[in-house]
Order: sequence, then structure tokens, then C-alpha cells
Amino acid sequence: MNKLPLYAFRPQGDKDFPFEIFTLEEHPKLSQLAQKPRRDRFYALLWVTAADGVYTIDFHEYPFQPNTLVLVAPGQVHYWESMSRVRGYAIPFTEELFHTFDGDDFLKKLSISTLPGAAFIAKFKDDRAQEMDHIFAQLYDEDKNAHFGRTEMIVSLLKIILVFAQREISATQTGSPASAPQNLVHGYLSLLNEDVNAQYRLADFADQLGVTAGYLTETVKEATGIPAGALLRQRLVLEVKRFLAHTDLTSAQVAEKLNFKDPAYFNRFFKRETGKTPGAFREEIRKIR
Repeated sequence: MNKLPLYAFRPQGDKDFPFEIFTLEEHPKLSQLAQKPRRDRFYALLWVTAADGVYTIDFHEYPFQPNTLVLVAPGQVHYWESMSRVRGYAIPFTEELFHTFDGDDFLKKLSISTLPGAAFIAKFKDDRAQEMDHIFAQLYDEDKNAHFGRTEMIVSLLKIILVFAQREISATQTGSPASAPQNLVHGYLSLLNEDVNAQYRLADFADQLGVTAGYLTETVKEATGIPAGALLRQRLVLEVKRFLAHTDLTSAQVAEKLNFKDPAYFNRFFKRETGKTPGAFREEIRKIR
């Protein structure tokens, strides 16, 4: 396997907006398909009311429990392990869904855009879980029936779901980043999550965002506690790890794919950032899997 599967969004039927919803019971083979590492060009939202197993997102394992909501961002490598008896809903959608109305950048306000590889997972207690069940059922009904204002209602209900999830996450987090000029920070993190390689420089991102590299560094550090350049290196390391763990590309081929100057520099960079050689990391991660 020389590349990770990268799936595009393909709406079913005659839909003209990027959104689907289905129950996990409707797709019994999903558990088998989802056990192979993959990444998508779209967001994948899961509302799990019952399941046994573990969800792995960018090298972090999350045990599945009832009444759990998961949002996987485009580009994140994810898969299920030993998943069984899954019930709930799955929603693939793209950011363009929110741009349908007033150019909304709602997704940038969520903590999934906080750090490279961050997971967006919320666990709900019984009362709020019942409310979430009801909202997902409404969303399912809106999608399956051509009611007046169908798209507007779908976007509104999806926003409600994500707002409730963000509130649950914020309530359980400690030491959350302070709020700096969030538009700039979210803009930088969004650019990082879209694409990265060894030729990218902090000044390139600063130019795209219309600020100096120094101001970008200070602002991002104030908001996240991590300098912008360090986040860029973290994001590049994450991309390297994805290729080493989930493909059979050699270290030299990974280096070439990510535009490193030469394999020797690639090896030095990875060991400096992780404390391990690319080969040692690959061996270790495959023993775990």
C-alpha cells in the first residue's frame, strides 16, 4: 500500500448540497469498512448510541461509549478497531454546506480547528443524550423528506448539534487556550490542516493571512501556548507519521513526497522532533497495531 485512501464526498440521489445522514444500522458493513485506515476530503460526524470498540484518530485511541459524538476533520487518519453492535447515526458533509448561507465560517469556531490532529469528541449524559437523539431524528426526517426550507433546517439542526458538543467539550477541558484574535489563529490553523510540506515557510502563511511572520508567531502563541513555527513542525511531523504508519513507502519516498531536500535531512528532522528515526517509529507503531 503506497498511499492512504482519500475519499471524496459523493451525495446520493439528486441532492445539490453536500450533506448525507444515515443510521449505522442501515449500513451493517460499515464496521468492516471502517476498520481500514482512511482519510476523507469531508467532515464525518458520528452519533453513537451503542457500540463496543475503539476509535483511532491520528494515533490516539478513544474507547467508544454510548451517547458519544465524534467529528473527524478532513485529512485526519481514522479507523475503528474491534467495533461491534454499533447503533446511531453517521453524517458526512463538507464545509461548503455552511457557506450556503451568508458565507458562514461556523466550523472555524469549533475546537477541532485548535491544534493539528486534535480530536472532537463529546460524551453526553442521559438527559442531554435524549435531546440529541431527538435532534438527530429530526435531521434524518428533514433529509429524507422534501419539506419547505429543508436545507435551511438541516444547517440549523447541524449547528445546534455541534454547539451542544462544543459546550460539552469546553466544560470538561482544563487550561484551554486563551482567546486572542481568533480569526487570525483559526485562519492559520485551517491553512495548516489543508496542506503542508517541508518547503512551506511561516512567512508563506503570514503572507496569505496578510500579517507579518512575527505578528503571526506572537498571536498564535498567545492563543495556543505554542509558537506558530512549532505548530507548523508538529503538522509536518503528523503528516510524516501518517505515511510511515499507513503506507509502505520507504523513508526516502516519504521524504520526496513531502518535498524534503534529501533523505538525510528528513531523518534528522524527524528524529529531532520525535526522538526516533523514521524506521524506529514505523516498527514501533506496527507492533502496536
